[in-house]
Amino acid sequence: MQKAFILINCDLGSEANLIKELNQLDAVKEVHGILGPYDIVTTIETDNQDKIRKTISDHIRKLEHIRSTITLMRIEDLEGPKPMPEIIPDIIPEEKKPLEPPDEYVEEEYDEDEEDFSVKTEERGM
Repeated sequence: MQKAFILINCDLGSEANLIKELNQLDAVKEVHGILGPYDIVTTIETDNQDKIRKTISDHIRKLEHIRSTITLMRIEDLEGPKPMPEIIPDIIPEEKKPLEPPDEYVEEEYDEDEEDFSVKTEERGM
């Protein structure tokens, strides 16, 4: 089953009558008046894309007071959520675990004097 969404611009004040007319078409499954740059959105379902094109060209666009339409076609391959992959347990073999610091590891002391800074500035010519 092919599905399309049609965004419709129409003349001011003609929305209610157009919604009634659109609901009478066989391929139309839903019709809603909306706020924003478009006035009406409708959902069409048919057996194939050619029937969608004919419904839009031969019926919807020929209705009085319709100024413009935009058709959005559904992509069937992207429909619905994809199944989650099977979760692999987070087990790291003993030989691949990260190395631990050696026992004799000594942390360096922080040097607070400005001696190192002055040496660097002298080398740069400051």
